Amino acid sequence: MQGIVDPPPYDGNVDEREAVLISDASCSPGGPAMMASILAGHGTHTAGLIAANGTAGLGVQGTCKHCGIGAFKVAYTACKLQTGEVLPFYNRTANATALLHVGDYGSQVANMSFGGPAAAQLCDQPNIPDANNVAMCDAIAHAGFRGVAMVAAAGNNRTAINFPANDDRVIAAGGFQPNLALWDEAPGTNIGCPYAGGLECGSNFSTPASGPKQELMGAAKSVLSTTYPNFNWNTIVHCGDHYPGPGWGNGVGLCTGTSMSTPQVAGVVGLLRSINPLVPVGKPTFNPNIDPAATLRYVLASTTFQAQAGQPWSPSFGYGRPDAAAAARKLIGKVAGTTIRNRATPLFRLYSLAAKDYVDTTSPQAAFALMFNQKAGWQPAANATLVPGYAQFPHDPADGNFAAPRAAVYVMTTEVQPRAEWPALIPLHLMDKLTPSRDFLLVTTKTHIEQAYAAGYRLRSIQGYIYQPCTPEPACIPPGAQKFWRACKTADNDCATFLENERGAFEANGYTAAYPAGSNKRLGYAYPATDTDHDGLPDGFEYVAGTSPTLDNSDNDTTADAVEFPMVGVPVSDPCGGVGSAGARYCGANSIFKSGFDLP
Repeated sequence: MQGIVDPPPYDGNVDEREAVLISDASCSPGGPAMMASILAGHGTHTAGLIAANGTAGLGVQGTCKHCGIGAFKVAYTACKLQTGEVLPFYNRTANATALLHVGDYGSQVANMSFGGPAAAQLCDQPNIPDANNVAMCDAIAHAGFRGVAMVAAAGNNRTAINFPANDDRVIAAGGFQPNLALWDEAPGTNIGCPYAGGLECGSNFSTPASGPKQELMGAAKSVLSTTYPNFNWNTIVHCGDHYPGPGWGNGVGLCTGTSMSTPQVAGVVGLLRSINPLVPVGKPTFNPNIDPAATLRYVLASTTFQAQAGQPWSPSFGYGRPDAAAAARKLIGKVAGTTIRNRATPLFRLYSLAAKDYVDTTSPQAAFALMFNQKAGWQPAANATLVPGYAQFPHDPADGNFAAPRAAVYVMTTEVQPRAEWPALIPLHLMDKLTPSRDFLLVTTKTHIEQAYAAGYRLRSIQGYIYQPCTPEPACIPPGAQKFWRACKTADNDCATFLENERGAFEANGYTAAYPAGSNKRLGYAYPATDTDHDGLPDGFEYVAGTSPTLDNSDNDTTADAVEFPMVGVPVSDPCGGVGSAGARYCGANSIFKSGFDLP
């Protein structure tokens, strides 16, 4: 991904061919002129591997096609005096700046398709003099405290893992070739490498074996993705729109390197974060009390194809190739012996007195970024309920003390119906605008997205799913769910979402206008924060999962539902697999699963 640069000053434009003023006579003999790089496409290629949606007829789909992307330009354009060409150049400082912004903007995953040689564990050894990387060490610490999952390229010269991938807070992504072996252009020799000296000749790996760990692997050799139309990135390793040819301009092409492996892994991480946004990334240095088995990194490492075949970690291949489906099944959990279809998660509600604005998000990172905003300072809304088992948003202790998370609404994390007889699910798209005053908005239809965009709103990302409207009400509404409304307060230029049990209070406070005008204020159905059995699992979570919302131990074994199947962590065991019916003496899953589920 491309990022913030100096030079030129950051202007918000991530166009890889943005023209800059070139005054060097080698490139601009006629005098200073605005010129663009003759090479482009690295950021475009990695972005496609994360989130290309597969619907544009290009034959490319990312590993997390519903992920939102925030791009930063981390290369600058300049004249190469030796050749007279205008080219992009690597900018270490911009990398650190971009990662700092990733944490500040509330991103959940950072894809870093870059790196360079550095002393092993540099950030853990501050006495090692390397001024070039000190800023990146600070940025890694910052993003880590904010709960950002960082993924970085292992490197392409068949040697030790590059920095920042060699930092143990970062997932090092190595690369494999089409035969699924470690990517290596010339095993045992440098002859045949695209570059002399063995550069760009194969994936880096753990050397020595006791050094920084190769963690996960992605495809690195001749990987197809989106490209900058009519431009190449690197002709030596056949990267760009012209490859594999014969034509130009179709917007797809091949590229080779662990820069390609990294976004594939990052996309899988993004997929898992959407299933359960509350699970920590996993880094014992930050919190030694976190069970490593209750982290994203453990889920990924324990479900690779190699791990499922009983193969241990290896210096070259790490834990292996991620199996996204297996990782998703492990993270989402089993109830009554069957992988459930969905999970519920809190829709964090915040309010800014300065901006007179409500905002709702399922992302802890986004919520804290809003709270840390010094101008508006959104805070957990007092009219929402504390989130059980989730005492604080992830942040650097040096940031100070912040109010605890609150949510009045619980939504689903995937698009799959929890039960066949319940209504289908629709996404909550987050949009926002700056003028005439700051406002965040949740919309559910393409038409409303287009209308909001025309009114100055920008599309952000999906914030969970709700049940679509159905008939006849109330019989068609899923058990425990309520009508979910969106209404606006014209005096404050603010729109808010709320449940039926909150409707009177919001309307009394002026939230009565439909947006867009004339539309139905009822968006669908979601769950309240009620916890009938006081077990720390809101009723909606238990309805979706299949456990009992009225008993804190659904299968009457020796372990409570919230321990076996936590909302915040990774499932530990089957909450309906106890002693009863081989399991479910009191478990609502007996009836919930009667229609059958298509996931093994």
